[in-house]
Amino acid sequence: MNKQNLKTVFGLLILFIVDGFLKIIILNQPLLIKDWLLSSNFINKPEINQGIALSLPLNNTIAIIISLIAIAIITWHLLNLLKYKTWLVFYWGLILIGAFSNLFDRIFLGGVADYLVLPFIPSLFNLADAFIFTGALLLALNTKLYSTLANGQSLAGLKDKQDSSK
Repeated sequence: MNKQNLKTVFGLLILFIVDGFLKIIILNQPLLIKDWLLSSNFINKPEINQGIALSLPLNNTIAIIISLIAIAIITWHLLNLLKYKTWLVFYWGLILIGAFSNLFDRIFLGGVADYLVLPFIPSLFNLADAFIFTGALLLALNTKLYSTLANGQSLAGLKDKQDSSK
């Protein structure tokens, strides 16, 4: 593993720890966070979500099995990527730490601890969900960028094409 990927993995571990620490505080120290966090427009009283993305209902055991399969596939892919110096390690790593965090919640809490709220998202979510979403979004943008370049189209050409379609 090169130095850049080592730094990336270390940073991802820190994010994973911050997510876990935040969940522990929010779930176990409500008096400590009551005035500070709950007065925020983005932090809500935590709820245990037994569903999956956007609170869609799914049996917790099935969600755990699906999570384990996804984590195994992502881990295998990530281990192969560690040979290269690439941002893909960070993108896939975000998805992996989010999946691990939510898996731990499912195993130890019977569901995922959700506590964040945004006005344009119809349900509560947590930091791990944000990691998964951000990693997936960055992967999608990266794929679009490279498919554009692979087709021989320059980024300037892409901008011109977008401008002409307005």
